[in-house]
Amino acid sequence: MRNPEAARSQAAVTPPTAPVVIVGGGFGGLYTALALAERRQHPPILLIEPNDRFLFLPLLYELLSGELRSWEIAPRYDSLLAGKGVAWLQDRVVRIDAQSSQVHTASGRCLPFSRLVLATGAQANDFGIPGVAEYSLGFRTLADVERLQRLTKTLKQRARPLQRLAVVGAGASGVELACKLADQLQGSTIVDLIEQGPGLLPQAKAFNREQAEQALQRRDVRLRTHTRVEAVQPGGLTLLGPAGS
Repeated sequence: MRNPEAARSQAAVTPPTAPVVIVGGGFGGLYTALALAERRQHPPILLIEPNDRFLFLPLLYELLSGELRSWEIAPRYDSLLAGKGVAWLQDRVVRIDAQSSQVHTASGRCLPFSRLVLATGAQANDFGIPGVAEYSLGFRTLADVERLQRLTKTLKQRARPLQRLAVVGAGASGVELACKLADQLQGSTIVDLIEQGPGLLPQAKAFNREQAEQALQRRDVRLRTHTRVEAVQPGGLTLLGPAGS
């Protein structure tokens, strides 16, 4: 049973016009904000997101290959939300005070909320493997794409014999990334796709796995299964496979 005194105290702290605050502007946060705004009568809606652009992750590969431009897959939040009834604050939430129904941001703001939605997304996991954070590249942001574009350009220009580029993880993202990189490198670099499990696309249907295998074979991508990354160094990887390290 709810404590009446606590309820009165909470109402006193949270103004009746306090907005619904949504923390995180990825797919979950953005679409929640837009869905709430479509209601005929809705409270004020505030989306807090530190980045200035929404990134449509499934098309990141097309940006890497140059098939699409950044504005096509990463529109600005102010453009997306213009006239939609959603306010956007470019800031980062650093603390949540549930008792007083307030969020505190990196810029020093203290903002009340009537309801709070946490949609901060996921972060890449290095699984404690030494050297991953220091010497490997991710593939989740525009900055990641720019770094990979610079790397592929350098590898093509250098074109040393037997130079290699490794993609770790043979799920859908890893397979597509390996194919795009092989297309970009045009035979100047050996692309290895490393998978700890017994095969690629472990959750996919047999037909989809066969199609993926054929796509890799056409591009001469070397699939290494039953192989685990033990460490990452500035110039290479330490792998543990069926034959040992």
